[in-house]
Amino acid sequence: MQVMGFVENDVAITLLAALAGFLALWVLLTKWQQGRAGGAGGGAAAAAAAGVVDGTRLKSTKMPPGSLGWPIIGETFSFLSDVKNHPQGLYGFLAKRYARYGPVWRTNIIGMTGVFFHGPQAFKTVMLGEHTLFTYKQFKSTGRILGENSMFFADEELHRKMRKQFGEPLSMDGLRRNFTKFQETAINNLSKWEGRTVCVIDEAADYALDNIVYMMTSWKPGDPDFECIKANFMYLMDGIASIPFMWLRGRYYRAIKAHECMCKTLLQVVERRRSGQEKHDDFIQHLVDCETLQNEAEKQSDLQLLDNLVLMMFAGHETSSITIMWLLKYLEDNPLVQETLREEHEEILRKKVNPDALLTWEEASSMPYTLKVLSETLRLSSFMQWLPREANNDIDINGFRVKKGWKVFMDLRAGHHDPALFKDPLKFQPSRFEEPVKPFSFVAFGAGPRLCLGMNLAKLEISLFVHFLVTKYRWESVDKDFSLAPYVFLKLRNGYQIHVTPIIR
Repeated sequence: MQVMGFVENDVAITLLAALAGFLALWVLLTKWQQGRAGGAGGGAAAAAAAGVVDGTRLKSTKMPPGSLGWPIIGETFSFLSDVKNHPQGLYGFLAKRYARYGPVWRTNIIGMTGVFFHGPQAFKTVMLGEHTLFTYKQFKSTGRILGENSMFFADEELHRKMRKQFGEPLSMDGLRRNFTKFQETAINNLSKWEGRTVCVIDEAADYALDNIVYMMTSWKPGDPDFECIKANFMYLMDGIASIPFMWLRGRYYRAIKAHECMCKTLLQVVERRRSGQEKHDDFIQHLVDCETLQNEAEKQSDLQLLDNLVLMMFAGHETSSITIMWLLKYLEDNPLVQETLREEHEEILRKKVNPDALLTWEEASSMPYTLKVLSETLRLSSFMQWLPREANNDIDINGFRVKKGWKVFMDLRAGHHDPALFKDPLKFQPSRFEEPVKPFSFVAFGAGPRLCLGMNLAKLEISLFVHFLVTKYRWESVDKDFSLAPYVFLKLRNGYQIHVTPIIR
């Protein structure tokens, strides 16, 4: 069992980070100059004028508006300043440029030319063009934390193989096997809220992590291996938005080492399953059992297997915990919606022979208004603000030319808040999902080859959590600071502090 632990000298780290930053700027000079040349059209402009570049027919040679900023550093300082100081966090940086340039614009951040855009047609082009027109791209520093050998960074063939192997445990049949456990975890976690002031994001994170770790390993809170994984996972999460310098031994370094410790712990359980020392009906057991039916070409390497397990923990943890935080806040802000939601769940209880019994699968599948509330929460919060890709060839997006090698960012938040697609887009209105929305206008879980594997898991565990919350408790926020945290995903700085009281029947 290994758990990370380091002491950080903030002053030294700040000075070293500044020095490293200036050195890095010199390295980025060439990339910036290339991006600048590309912005002016470059040598490919003549070929583009002919209508074909790299085999892709172009309808326009018009470059996206925007600014590449200062030499070398681009708009990096403006970006970092808004992330830290703007009330909307990093979206403040984007919002100012949408107001200035329109729905498509370009920038240069950390030596990287990127184009931001939104809209159903653009989303469709990019999401369905995965592996052909575009390649999924994440920062290499993120890969080192979440797993460079995971499906996050896999090419087309390997990604398809990994999705197939990881798909069954996350299928409806796989979720049914954990259905009772999810309910027990929700009831147990919520019982600790009664009469207390709690931080929703922290409590919801515990709920989500308990679920995903149990699905994978059959470990429960209190088990030594579970506590080891949880401790290291906290270090890993803390490093997601940190300065990516290993030698600083700061948050990024700790996150990398925590990933290594998690993989060692998970490898031990994988080896015990392979040797037959233990056997459980869980995620890892399914993967180990599949190995006996696969030829060598089909098998994942240990590195791939372990990195994917860590990635699944991260994905299962972040999506559900942040969604629960925003959902509770929106329900408090909209009491009529909260009461309509509560009535749906009270009606389920009235129909049960024993109201204290756990839900059946059929009852959990009969929560239409809850799913509308969940969809509206995902639309309005859009906490996963953009999805990154890289153009494989020169291509048109919304009438603008995007050059090969440029990063393209699908801005989900801007698309979900577009008044042309959603009337009164900043109003929390679950009824808007009573009718089908325009294809590719609501893409909270993505689409195409990279449609979120854990989509049904998130919907199920959040719906169960909501059921036991609204039928047993009421809540009120106690900290009215609703500013946003400077973080990769959109969440409240205070994590949403509430006081919880039981419903007296």
